Amino acid sequence: MNRGLMWVHAEIMTNPSSNSLSSSLSSSSYEVMFTTTHLESFIPKNQYPLPNKEHHDGANARQSQILEAMKFCQDYQSNKVRPSANSNPSFASSSSSSLLINSSSPKNNIQAIFITGDLNWDDERKRRKTKPSDPPLLPFINERSEHEWVDAWKTCKSNQDDGYTYDSKLNPMLKGNLRKRFDRCLAYFTPPNRNTRTDIRKSKKRFQMLGVQDCELIGMEAIDGIQWRKETPIWKYGKPSGEFKYDMRPVCASDHFGVLVTLSGTQK
Repeated sequence: MNRGLMWVHAEIMTNPSSNSLSSSLSSSSYEVMFTTTHLESFIPKNQYPLPNKEHHDGANARQSQILEAMKFCQDYQSNKVRPSANSNPSFASSSSSSLLINSSSPKNNIQAIFITGDLNWDDERKRRKTKPSDPPLLPFINERSEHEWVDAWKTCKSNQDDGYTYDSKLNPMLKGNLRKRFDRCLAYFTPPNRNTRTDIRKSKKRFQMLGVQDCELIGMEAIDGIQWRKETPIWKYGKPSGEFKYDMRPVCASDHFGVLVTLSGTQK
């Protein structure tokens, strides 16, 4: 299934007096690239019957998609690609949008890149008897990148704080036992004009650098006065019977919880 990458290249202003995007960047602003995507899903065989009647776990597609997204971001930062607002990056026939700043300049000065969204990545399971569909995400991408990516949630939360964004036990819209940290915020941060790990290590000057300060889940409460009717197929003898049962459930902002990431600038 084709998946898209939506991206924006923008400037985070930290100085109220700096209100012009065309002005030269200073220590009171950060140039960032923010992207969001939805990687391949797991589809049970009763919903998506393949010829061999096996589950479609989507693992190979997800791995290809995350690497393609990562490559597009890194190529954009290094000016290997410079698409216009109406062009499409090379990412699974994606539909993209962008806000380019300093577009007349052949170079950019991006200090942070984010890949966010429902990544459907299945690499965290507490029960050792069940095998994850995907390899550990950070080692998978960092072994293939000249940059050091971080997982925002893991950066500021302990191992005891699971951060499940798809939580059938806590989300009142859902019922069941599935609990996964599908939605993530991946990022890498660089100081101005230093785009690789080697550049950062060689630097002897002090500089302002963005980083993750805090993360929290949002959208966990039901919206007052709204319900939805859940339709559940009734199974008999190991297959759908064609009959359904219905029940009314609360409505949250989504069937997934959101991840709110707070950034801060620090002196390095």
